Amino acid sequence: MKFIIPALVGALIGYITNYLAIKMLFRPYEEVKIFGIKIPFTPGLIPKEKRRIAKSVGDAVGIHLLTADTIVETLFSERVKDEISGYIEKKLLIIKQSNKKIRDIIESNGVVYENIKLKLSKKISEFTLKTIKSNYSKDKAGIVIEKFIVEKFDCIINSSLAEKVLENFGLLLERTIDKSKNHLKFKAFQWLNSLKNDERAIIQIIPSNIINNIKISISQNGDKQAKFLIEIISRKETREEIKKYISHIIEQNFGKFVTMLISADYVSEKILLSLEGFLNDSNNHVKISDLFLDAFDKVLEVKVSNVMAFSSDETNIRLADELVEKATEFILNEDSISVIKEAVKEYVTSNKQEIGKSIKDFICDFIEVQIESKTFINLLNKLNMYLIDFIGNISLSDLCIDLNISTIIKFTEYVGDNFGEFIKDKTSSIVELIDIPSMVESRINSFDPQFAEKVIIEVANKELKAITWLGALLGGIMGILTPLLNIMINK
Repeated sequence: MKFIIPALVGALIGYITNYLAIKMLFRPYEEVKIFGIKIPFTPGLIPKEKRRIAKSVGDAVGIHLLTADTIVETLFSERVKDEISGYIEKKLLIIKQSNKKIRDIIESNGVVYENIKLKLSKKISEFTLKTIKSNYSKDKAGIVIEKFIVEKFDCIINSSLAEKVLENFGLLLERTIDKSKNHLKFKAFQWLNSLKNDERAIIQIIPSNIINNIKISISQNGDKQAKFLIEIISRKETREEIKKYISHIIEQNFGKFVTMLISADYVSEKILLSLEGFLNDSNNHVKISDLFLDAFDKVLEVKVSNVMAFSSDETNIRLADELVEKATEFILNEDSISVIKEAVKEYVTSNKQEIGKSIKDFICDFIEVQIESKTFINLLNKLNMYLIDFIGNISLSDLCIDLNISTIIKFTEYVGDNFGEFIKDKTSSIVELIDIPSMVESRINSFDPQFAEKVIIEVANKELKAITWLGALLGGIMGILTPLLNIMINK
C-alpha cells in the first residue's frame, strides 16, 4: 500500500493535469471575468492566439506546402492532362450529337430568350449606329465612292449588266411612251391651241439653222420644183380649173361677144404650153427657186396666230394625235433607238467625272439622312433580331457538323499541350493573385472556436488521448519514485 497509493494518486494527478491542459488549449472560448477581474488563461490558448496561429498556418501552407512548383507539378501531370482531354473529348462528342438549339440552352438556364434577343438587338444596334456615326465622314466617304465609281466606270459601262440595260432600253422607252401617250397628246393639243394666241411670226419659232437648211435645199432643187409644178398643171382637174378661170377673165374683161369669138380652151392650152415650156427650160430653174424662196419668206412672215386661226379644236385633236403617233413611230424606230443608245453611252462615257460626282453626292446625302432616321434604326433592329434568331435556332449538331473524331482528338491534344504550357507560364501569377497564405489565414479566422476544437480533436484524437494517458503514466511513476526516494534518504 505504501507504493500503490502514491502511484495511483500520481497517475490521477498526471491524467487530470494533461486533460485540463489539452482542454485549456480551446476553452474557455471567451474571456472570463469575476468582479471585473480577468481570470488567468482565459480564453483558451487557441482562441486567444487564433489570428497568430492562422497567419502561421497560412504562411506554412502557402510558402512551404502549396507552392507554385507544387501546383505546377500536380496540374502538369499526365493523369491531370488525360483527365482534361478525356473530359473535353466526351463533351464535344455529346455536343456533336445534340439536337439542342442555342436558344434551348439559354432557356434551360432560366433565361427568357425573347428578353435576351430584344436587349442584345438593341445593344448591337446602338453599337453599330455609334460606330457608323463616329467613323462616317461625308468627305472621306465621298472620296472613296467617287474614286471607285470613276475607276470602275469603264468596266460598268462595258459590263454585261450595262449591255442588258441597253438591250432593254427600247422596250423601256416603248412602255414609258405608251403609258404617257394620252398625256403627251393632251399636252400637244394644249400647245396647238396656245398657238392661236401666239403673235410671233413663224420665223421666230423655227430655229434659224432649220430655216437656212430649208432655203439652201430650195435654192439647190430648182429642177425638182419645176417638175413638181409641171406635175400639178398636168393634172386634168388642174387644167379644167385653169380653163374656167381664163374664161372668167376674158368674159369679165372683154365681154361675151369677144368670148364667143375667142376660144377659152385654145387660150388656156396656149398658156399651159407656154408655162410648161418655161418650166422645162433649165435656164429658168434658178428663177423658179427664187420664186419659191420669195414665197417661203412670205410664209415665214405670217403670224402663227393667223395660221392657227383656221384650225378648229377637232383639227387640233387630230394634229396632236398625229404628231404624237409620228414622233413615237420615229423614236421607236430601230435605227433611232440604236442612235439613242450610242448617244447615251457616249455621253455617259465622256462625262464620267461629272456623273461619278453626282452619284457620289446622292449616295453621301442618302447615307447622311438615313443614319439619322428612325427608319434606319428600326431596320438595324430588325436585321439584328433576324440574325440573333438565326443564330439562336442553330442546333449544336449543325454548329459542329464539320467536327469529326480526328478533329476532336487533335483539339483535345492541343488543349492538353497548351494547358500544360499555360500552367507553366501562369501558375506563379495565379498563385500570387490567389495569395494562398492570406486565403488560408482568412479561412481559419472565420472558423468558430468550437468548430476548430472539433476539427483538431477529430484529427488528433488518438494522439491527445495518448498524451493524457502519458500524463497518468508519468504521474504514477513519480508516485512510486517518491516513497523510494524517502526510504533511500532515511537510510
